Amino acid sequence: MRPREQLTENFYRDEFACQCGCGFDDIDLELVEIDQELRDEIGEPVIVMSGCRCPLRNAVTPGAAPDSTHMLGKANDLTANDFEKLCRAALNNPRAQEGGFKIYPEKRIIHIDRGPHRRW
Repeated sequence: MRPREQLTENFYRDEFACQCGCGFDDIDLELVEIDQELRDEIGEPVIVMSGCRCPLRNAVTPGAAPDSTHMLGKANDLTANDFEKLCRAALNNPRAQEGGFKIYPEKRIIHIDRGPHRRW
């Protein structure tokens, strides 16, 4: 078994791996840096709900776009115990706002990606 690869102070590569177990874990490091900035801002753990997705995992993920940036390792969905605090931090973080951004209040998840600037 290989050791966990630490990407930032609080995030490890395996947290971003495809949930199907295929091994796809090539997450965009700038995205992980944004996640770390949010974690530092709110002062509590930020939980990666979904990071990298292989095409098969993406196809069975409800609501996933067929051309999702998750399949490029350039997107993640995050949550935290204090979800409102995470939302405020993300809305005030210019880097989190550069690409795709969506708050899903009913799921208590924030989507951040390094794709083109867009909101939906």
